[in-house]
Amino acid sequence: MRICFGISTYSSLLEPRMGSERAVMGAAKALAKRGHKVDVVPLLHDAPKEGYDVYHWWNAGGPKGPFLAFARFAHELGKPCVCTPIYWPPTPGFYRLLVEWNGEEKALEFLRTISAWNSSLAKAVAETDYMCPNSEREGDLVRALVRSAGREPPPGEWVPNAVDLDEIESVEPVPWEERDLIACVARLEPAKGQHHLASAFGEFR
Repeated sequence: MRICFGISTYSSLLEPRMGSERAVMGAAKALAKRGHKVDVVPLLHDAPKEGYDVYHWWNAGGPKGPFLAFARFAHELGKPCVCTPIYWPPTPGFYRLLVEWNGEEKALEFLRTISAWNSSLAKAVAETDYMCPNSEREGDLVRALVRSAGREPPPGEWVPNAVDLDEIESVEPVPWEERDLIACVARLEPAKGQHHLASAFGEFR
């Protein structure tokens, strides 16, 4: 099967930085191991082509409008379109951090941008045939987002993110006694569980 992954991102997929980019490349490699042909198309720099059996867009940084065009392109070809929304709304705690770090004006500007992107995301999800969120909770939030836009969400099933063990094994481990800090690279919010991580390692140290 030939699959086209569409992703809206500004950074290079050759050196993925965001979790969403890593998820795309991980899924592409996993499907390739199963014998499928997968091409990843950065939608802000390129456009999808004909000749695929399935079109699948993945949410990442940047505007969401290309996803809607991607879904409509697939349907014009008579092909199914799948989506992985990678969506979680900012929490009040995250907003307070933004205000503390960047000031209220910048925080409000960020929230206005996120609101506009989420509106575009809801429309794009509504026009896909199947949805693959990363968790059941995320799926519930995406369905609520789509319904808040007056649309009906597609059917779907959650597909958890996986860990690339080959990539981890290539990193030389540092002994615990030589580590000065523990870093968590993610947006700070309760859903990501950083408070549990800090508590657990506080006891450990």
